[in-house]
Amino acid sequence: MTAHLVDRDAAQTYLRLIEARDHRAAVAHVIRLLETGFAPGDIIHEVLIPTQRAIGEAWLDGRLSVAEEHAATAITESALGALFARANYPSDRGHVIAACAEGDWHALAPRMLAELLRTRRWRVTLVGASVPASSLAAMAAEAPGTAIALSCSQVENLGGAVRSIAAAHQLGLPTLVGGAAVSAERAALIGADGWARDHHGADEVLSRWRDEGPPPLATTPAMEPYRAVSAVAPGIVADAMEAAGLGPDDDLFPLHRGPLAQSTLMTLVVTAAIAVSIDDETAFTDIGDYARRAWARDDLAPSALAAALAHASSELRPVDRATVDLLATFAP
Repeated sequence: MTAHLVDRDAAQTYLRLIEARDHRAAVAHVIRLLETGFAPGDIIHEVLIPTQRAIGEAWLDGRLSVAEEHAATAITESALGALFARANYPSDRGHVIAACAEGDWHALAPRMLAELLRTRRWRVTLVGASVPASSLAAMAAEAPGTAIALSCSQVENLGGAVRSIAAAHQLGLPTLVGGAAVSAERAALIGADGWARDHHGADEVLSRWRDEGPPPLATTPAMEPYRAVSAVAPGIVADAMEAAGLGPDDDLFPLHRGPLAQSTLMTLVVTAAIAVSIDDETAFTDIGDYARRAWARDDLAPSALAAALAHASSELRPVDRATVDLLATFAP
């Protein structure tokens, strides 16, 4: 059984304040926890992270709008800033560049990691959300460091993670990965040099690399199916939505629902290609529940998703048969 250092009521109180969009009170609550004597890491892991997960679930279930979810995240970003506003840690253990994988816009996770690594005396350059691999490499070349710490929150961004890792490797820099989309096994499949569940693990890996030297750099996968499918997927997915009677002009499909439903189909297609490319079918099966829930939250029938997926598969078969075969295993 996991020991909780911060009282569960503290997390519930923070969640209630977030749901009420009481920015001032929510930040004040976090500061009181800090002043009571709880460590920033414990507050992050037992209050902020569980709250953000609950907010994400509420959005996926349709209980929160995109605007409400973004407002909640903004409060947590302020609370995180307040936690470390007065911090003045030495930074004498090495330099780490923390970033989201290319295409991943969930910037809160690497920011939390950056702040926590700073408490362990690492100098961290945080570059945030969806950093193009070429831009990440350019920064790393100008400010060499011990490693790049890469966060990947969604499986459809694993292709971007591979590009980021390959760019780091061209500079001779090892890459540590983490995030909801990456397990230790999957990290190895995408060519990462290390994996960490949290900042404790990240500190351990980075310390080893600093003290013992970087490991031999792993080989990144070629990602040919992913490259081929992602090049044509936007047009094919748009056509599939139209063919299934879900075009923006159709009465069944109000325009405001379009982006989420179409992105759900895109996620299925691209993730299937990624799974084939890294030889990890679980990368595709892991998103099944998300895809069904995202589709259902807009009151769209499973049969409509099945029809759109069938049309997309027929168009993709000449591009990559293995991707289409994997798509066929998905049950809307």
